[in-house]
Amino acid sequence: MSDEIDIEEHDLMDNPTIKQIFPDLSVIKQELNEYFFEDIVQDVKLEQATAVTECLSSSKLSYKCEEIEKCNEEIIDNKSNIIKDTEPLKDSKKLHRNVIILGSKPNKDCEANKRKHQKAEPQLKLERVDSFLKQSRRYCHRCFILFPKVNIYSLHNINTHNKRRKVYKLHAKHKCTKCNEILSSRSNLMRHKRNVHNNIQNNHTSKPKTTTTEAEIQSNKGNQCFHCQKLFPTPNSLIEHLYEVLAPKNTETPKGSLEDKEEHANLCNIELTSKINKLVSNSVEKDIDNQLKKNKTVTHQPLTDGIKHENEKSKLSVKCDKCMESFFSRNELRYHKMKNHKKTKKKIAIKIKRVQKTNSNSTNKSGNLLYSCQFCSKYNFSMKFYSLHILSDHKAQVEPRTAKMVRFKPQCIYCPSKMSNMKSYNTHLCKYHINKVKRRINTSDNQENSERKSGLRSVLFQCLECNTYFLSALEAMSHSMHSQSLNDWQCEDCDNKFKNEDMAVHKEQHAHYNTFIEYSLPKTALKLVLYKCFNCTVHYSEHTFLPHKGNCDSNTPNSMYCHYCDILVNKGDMGFHTRQHEDSNVKSSAFSIIETELLDTEGLRLSTERNNINKDLHMKICNTQKCEICSIGFADNANSLHNMDFHKKSIENNTVETTDPKFTDIDKNYLNYLYKCKSCQISVTTYDDVINHCQDHYDFTQTHLTINKCEQCGLVYIGKDSCCPTNYNVNGKRVKVNIKNFTVIEFDPFYMRFDNVFWTRHIFAYISDEQIVKILDNSMYRYECRLKMEELQPGFSHSALYKCDKCQFIIEPQSLYTHAENSKSSSCVNLGKYPCAHCGLCFSSWKHKAAHVKEHEEHDANALDPKPLRLILFNKTEHEIFNQTMFDAFNKYILYQCRKCERVVDKFQRSAHECDYSKLKKCMNCGLLFHSLDYNLHFIRHEELEKFNVDCIFVVMFGQANDFDCKKKNRSTFNKAKLDLTLYKCNKCDLCLQSRNSLLQHTCVIDESRCKCSKCGLYFLENDILRHCKLHDTYYDEFNTNIITYDVSSIINARTKSNAKSKEIITAEKDDPQRHVENDFADKNDFKLKNIIKTKASIKNMIDVKESKGNCKIYKCVCGFHFLDIVNARNHVKMCNVRMKISKQSCFKCNLLFTPGELFNHLLVHHSDKNLQYEYDIVTVYDS
Repeated sequence: MSDEIDIEEHDLMDNPTIKQIFPDLSVIKQELNEYFFEDIVQDVKLEQATAVTECLSSSKLSYKCEEIEKCNEEIIDNKSNIIKDTEPLKDSKKLHRNVIILGSKPNKDCEANKRKHQKAEPQLKLERVDSFLKQSRRYCHRCFILFPKVNIYSLHNINTHNKRRKVYKLHAKHKCTKCNEILSSRSNLMRHKRNVHNNIQNNHTSKPKTTTTEAEIQSNKGNQCFHCQKLFPTPNSLIEHLYEVLAPKNTETPKGSLEDKEEHANLCNIELTSKINKLVSNSVEKDIDNQLKKNKTVTHQPLTDGIKHENEKSKLSVKCDKCMESFFSRNELRYHKMKNHKKTKKKIAIKIKRVQKTNSNSTNKSGNLLYSCQFCSKYNFSMKFYSLHILSDHKAQVEPRTAKMVRFKPQCIYCPSKMSNMKSYNTHLCKYHINKVKRRINTSDNQENSERKSGLRSVLFQCLECNTYFLSALEAMSHSMHSQSLNDWQCEDCDNKFKNEDMAVHKEQHAHYNTFIEYSLPKTALKLVLYKCFNCTVHYSEHTFLPHKGNCDSNTPNSMYCHYCDILVNKGDMGFHTRQHEDSNVKSSAFSIIETELLDTEGLRLSTERNNINKDLHMKICNTQKCEICSIGFADNANSLHNMDFHKKSIENNTVETTDPKFTDIDKNYLNYLYKCKSCQISVTTYDDVINHCQDHYDFTQTHLTINKCEQCGLVYIGKDSCCPTNYNVNGKRVKVNIKNFTVIEFDPFYMRFDNVFWTRHIFAYISDEQIVKILDNSMYRYECRLKMEELQPGFSHSALYKCDKCQFIIEPQSLYTHAENSKSSSCVNLGKYPCAHCGLCFSSWKHKAAHVKEHEEHDANALDPKPLRLILFNKTEHEIFNQTMFDAFNKYILYQCRKCERVVDKFQRSAHECDYSKLKKCMNCGLLFHSLDYNLHFIRHEELEKFNVDCIFVVMFGQANDFDCKKKNRSTFNKAKLDLTLYKCNKCDLCLQSRNSLLQHTCVIDESRCKCSKCGLYFLENDILRHCKLHDTYYDEFNTNIITYDVSSIINARTKSNAKSKEIITAEKDDPQRHVENDFADKNDFKLKNIIKTKASIKNMIDVKESKGNCKIYKCVCGFHFLDIVNARNHVKMCNVRMKISKQSCFKCNLLFTPGELFNHLLVHHSDKNLQYEYDIVTVYDS
């Protein structure tokens, strides 16, 4: 192909345009070979050097030859270009072997250098950060992500990994489906169903206990490693463990021949792989069987070395008697002893057989002599086990001389149950009386244990055989036990004999009572003794009553209802109690119920936590401060807390200087605040005064305030003797401060009904967060503003503790309102107790107690800076009515309206209110009338709150207005809930009626039938006085009541003149007394039902009195009772019996015998008018 194609070569220099641009290209066009390359380069350099010298001569510069030679070596360029560029070279570039020649071959050396340069790339070396990631709190080990902040990691963990659970509200109420009773917690609901409705929960409905069966143990034994004897939950985890064993490890090879080791390793690996293959083949079948047996899926997790299964500890059944190591079976124990303790199989088998024989002999033959523990009565068949029991369980020294052989007694000394043999007796002790079996005995603490022994306050038990008194019924009835000890003590006060062990407790009993209730019961009556707890009213046996008393306040008792005795019995004692009724036919009267309380040791209680600190603070110490009430010595720090918490003694702590935010430092801007109420325009200085003032707006007992106005600044403040809030004490001198230097904060008490967060946003809307924290740090209402509080002990604000007056617990600050709301249903007392080991205060939560203990530790570390605790009391019984109003205020808004002008004003503006009809505006939402200045504030409430509507508003009327005068038309269109406390007072008998409809039915009564109110002094009927007294606790005051005096005769005359029809109705009622009664009781008003109850006999007698002019008939029964009507008398004669218990009352004027109802009607009919005297025609009524 190359021969056929003709290639024509064209010379570029033939083109004239190129010649003009490139005058001489001979050098470039030359084709160089490798052999002539060096010579050509030298020629080019020489030509270039000559050109450079010509340029330098033209510029009149002289240089040395060496410098010129250096430039010639470094600079390479074309001659033609250098000649044209006459200027000297300033910045020369060094080019080495970069000459480009057109038409020449590329240089291979340059390409090789480029390749080497390209291969030499920079590398990034990473360091190990696994230790940092493990310790980091921002690293997620599941997602392998490192977060920039801890908060972001916590949000990631909550949203992705945590399982959401149902969270129930604190104020969730539990309702019984049968009786619709609302309870505070689920435990109380279950107890209510069990006790009242006999709803006993079946066993199959309760949650199954997680117990390991024998089949599971055998299946887990198949997953045991044959090398390390470890158990694994599934065969897959065992296989992974074996693969880890087979995996090569980077360990140093010890000295020796490597060939032998390799051969040995290959043999081991062959054996292991064969076993693994068998496990793999059988693992699928085992997994299928396990899934069929268990419904739950087992999550697979590879187990590392040293980590065992969770249930492994519960499966260990056998222990080595020398090293105390646990094993799963006796075969493993034998192998362990042969390997470590060098014992043969025969010796071990013989020893086990001997032990089994001795156990069988001791259990079968109960008549043999056994060793009985003197502390817990546990039986042992040898001296060796007896000494081990005393040393390990009781931590006491064994004295062989005191050990005695006794016969087996089936009766338990702690409870009335009986056992058949020694084994069942010991298991019964370990199951039900483990505290007695594991009780430590120290000779030095015998005196303290005798003092700590609990006893009853006013009850003693006497032994029938030796006439010795005891503190419990069990000790008194076991004469054979206490008759062996001859150490008796006789009390000097009551001359009763006791044991020396009970001396200290009996002296404490005399501190409360001098006379005691003595019980002398036979042995058979021990089963019929029940102890009643005063807190929960549940009955217990003797061995369950003492441990329950310490946990009664913290745990809800589990009880059942007995239909025979009509009492609540402990669930653990209910089975034995019902058997006494059913099998033995024991009646309820045969049980002896002991009603008394245990002795509560006054003072701080000891706890096991931080025992060294407890000894320094709470134990009896010589030369310390002693309590005046209980004469117990305490350290200086604990004495004040002891008096306050246990004796409710007032504490005088004058050394503490509390920081009061009443502008003590005037130069600081954050303290220069004044608080102004929008409702009543009153100014206060501190945040605590703001809360107290807002609480007065909701308190019904606080009706009016003494208000003064400053002439200089124009502020309105409370009190007569107090000065203007702009005058302060600075260094003992009173200084007046300009009002312009203060920032006035306006607040509305209406918003205090909501939570604390909403309230602080309202009052501190235009203040920075730092200033809000500084203001709230010194306030007792920092966490809650809706409850009344009192300061018990002054102290620093950062260590403030809030104590409930009902349960005497320290409550968390964030849950004060919910705790007070739950205390209505007595669930406040059933909280858990967490006492502090330093000061003895009981906390309701463990976290709060832990934070409190840290403060104690910091106080101990810095003893030079004492920080006393600040105790604040809340939830007092005096504030129950106020707390209830705050609980109901969330959905109920109370407003006060004038009866005349119908204007709505504030609670404290009622006393100074003057009716003005000119500047009133009507609300378009609720229809109430407001002043033009108060209208905007009311309108904002409608916009901000959706629940502030007509249905939730409750209007209370105030002011004096005569109901009989002609009224103007009502301009207010509010037609919902209103309370009008208008009373109609009779000018003759001073009796007050609550309804205008009952005026015509009123008859003046005598003094004995009226009831006088102890608070306001008004007279009411017996049925109306109860409702009137309840109003005193809510809305009844001098401003809301409207008393109108009237004359009955003038009202009747006015009505008869104006309406002629009423005369006909009155005359018809006189002719027909039955119709008169129907018209009297036809009124549908609620207050009408609470007036005087009139019978038919009273109406007939009234008519007879007018006709006979002082003569009337009274009907008498044979038993002596008198009646006004013959119908009532005949009904009584039919039911009259000598055994009937009827209350008898005689008239103090005529000395006739009546029932209470007939006496009341008799006084109204026959003795209401003092001018008339009646003569009675007594008619005796007999049984027909």
